[in-house]
Amino acid sequence: MMQQQQEAHMALEKSLADDASGQFKNELISEFTMRSQEVRVAMNRGVPPEQYQKLQKFSQALDAAAQVVDEMWSRLRQTG
Repeated sequence: MMQQQQEAHMALEKSLADDASGQFKNELISEFTMRSQEVRVAMNRGVPPEQYQKLQKFSQALDAAAQVVDEMWSRLRQTG
């Protein structure tokens, strides 16, 4: 499992490093943002408290993922 995670991370980093135009980065950020908004809509419809907490954490994780992708792409542009 750890090997698969490392390989996925390396593949993502390579894709971002090769993404000079920022198109791939923007697609990822858009996808994470859209999914986070969908989760928040579900939360606003009303869910049990336990599910609300899980959805809130999931939404925060999606937002954090978008931020990480943006920061990683920027750093790769500086070093590349």
